[in-house]
Amino acid sequence: MTESPKPLIPDSYALYVPGILGDHEDELLRQFAWMTRDSPCTVRSFTVFSMMLQFGFTQVTYASHVLESGHLYWITDAHAEMIGRALLPGLSYLGILLTRCEGQGFQIMTAHIEEHVQIDEVLVKHESGDEVTLTEAVGAAQLVTKVGARSFHHWAAEFDPGAIEAFCDTLLVADNRTLCELDICDITKAEPDDRIEVPALAGLLARNRRLAAPR
Repeated sequence: MTESPKPLIPDSYALYVPGILGDHEDELLRQFAWMTRDSPCTVRSFTVFSMMLQFGFTQVTYASHVLESGHLYWITDAHAEMIGRALLPGLSYLGILLTRCEGQGFQIMTAHIEEHVQIDEVLVKHESGDEVTLTEAVGAAQLVTKVGARSFHHWAAEFDPGAIEAFCDTLLVADNRTLCELDICDITKAEPDDRIEVPALAGLLARNRRLAAPR
């Protein structure tokens, strides 16, 4: 019997370095990005994710849970840090597909995002049965606040007891003033029954929508 290949788990993640492919190739990529940069794209490789951001793509989803070997894996703190470092101004939509976070996850990611990075819409989707933990929920709220997201989607099959409350408390304590649309869903259910209502944030969201309304 042939053994299946073992997962090639990275111990480090490299940002894309301009020119590493050659100046001519970089110029072709810039021209391609200029023509298609507002088209949604999904990537698996971290280096490609970094490259897409550096070349100005505005709607990028990172399938962080699939290794080059095809195995599923989780976000380590080293991985989370580099995702945060990779984010650049000009990104309007960020999707992160994952199984789960190991360690501090989104809190580490948020701590390494530059202050001037603003992202209008963020999606975090669990592509597994792994639950959203309290730590992830707090980190997600910190991420949303740090990047000034107007819309946030958090989709998973399960939320640990207290996770949604921790998410709400973190936003309220931070007095978040940008989040206007919140979409928390149980992906095991069909629409419209998948939506999880969050009454604790009704006042904050209504206020932020008033603040964002044209005058």
